[in-house]
Amino acid sequence: MELSPSALNRLANSSLGILPAVVGIAYAAQADGGVPRLAAGLSVIGFVVLAVRGYRLGTTCEHARITVRGYLRTRVIDRERITEITDFPAVRWTARNGRKRWTPLVAFMTDPGGESSATRLHKERVVGRLREWARQGRGGQERVETGVRR
Repeated sequence: MELSPSALNRLANSSLGILPAVVGIAYAAQADGGVPRLAAGLSVIGFVVLAVRGYRLGTTCEHARITVRGYLRTRVIDRERITEITDFPAVRWTARNGRKRWTPLVAFMTDPGGESSATRLHKERVVGRLREWARQGRGGQERVETGVRR
């Protein structure tokens, strides 16, 4: 199951990288010397990567794991290790070494004052679907464990 923000929200997420990239291109065109142009060029590359990652923010829920795509990194979490989907929203999970971890779901964070009610409702529905997906995984696992114990 692929979960992502609306198309308009995806464009807004990518603007975090697009706008600075345009400024970097303009600066590189006017800069004198190789070092400022090189620095501007490298920053443009970084901001373009940020724009693409911003557009691709979201999650992919497979049978046994969830893939969370954020601005800076992508994290794959085994379904059995998830303990909760919080209201923040974030995935709380336990690493293999027993350490408690927390991965924010940046794509589905809401801003009550700065986004439409339709966008907020879409994000809340997605978080609800994620909770249901995580709950189904734990429920199936509990039935298997109960069957083994008897």
